[in-house]
Amino acid sequence: MRKFVLMTGLVLLPILAVAADSLEYLIDDAERFEEELDRMETEREWDASDAADMESADLIPDPGLATEDAGRAGEALEKGMYVRIKIDGVPVDLTDVPKDTWFAPYVRSAADAGIVSGYRGENGLPLGLYGPADPVTIEQVAKIAFIASGTPISDCGSELLN
Repeated sequence: MRKFVLMTGLVLLPILAVAADSLEYLIDDAERFEEELDRMETEREWDASDAADMESADLIPDPGLATEDAGRAGEALEKGMYVRIKIDGVPVDLTDVPKDTWFAPYVRSAADAGIVSGYRGENGLPLGLYGPADPVTIEQVAKIAFIASGTPISDCGSELLN
């Protein structure tokens, strides 16, 4: 009988080890699933807020709101409530675009589509600045139009024509 119990124990040990590993994977998956649900809920709330902002009948916001937006911008920086985009797969906060300003959903849409990415430093890394008050150069307009067209860069060739 003792030999039978010992042999049964030896057979069951690998099975129990596999079951423990499977249970650990299931717990990890459940935790990741919960984190993903939290992230989706946060994004849903942001999208609802953006949709409410975009429902305004005004094509151009009231100039009197500019000072209000400036005050909210400082508050947003303190609370970490600015637009977050992904550049080259890395999340970057655009510290000059508070998420509750009227133009934030448009900046996020353009960034999600890969049309704009904000300023980069001399080292090529994102600075976290979009420059919503900066003038737009003809070169920037050309780049935006080219990227928005969806034309692959490889179709352009390497020889300069102008």
